[in-house]
Amino acid sequence: MSGPYNAVAPHQVTHDVLMGEVARQRGLPVFLPHLPGWLLRAVLGEMSVILTEGSRISSDRLSETGFRFRYPDISSALRAC
Repeated sequence: MSGPYNAVAPHQVTHDVLMGEVARQRGLPVFLPHLPGWLLRAVLGEMSVILTEGSRISSDRLSETGFRFRYPDISSALRAC
């Protein structure tokens, strides 16, 4: 292996999906499933782009080396926490 690799999970999830899964596993209701973009921008500034627009990063190159994720999806990763 040489050069850059993205160390990200193979299945991307949105913030809403992540919060929904956290709430489901903890047995809690989702209070604010979707925060308005203007509020996130006011609180987080430029960092809000991560939550409002997300990112499209792939772990394909890492997977091509034969690497296998112990927790390939959000449900199994959260259960392990």
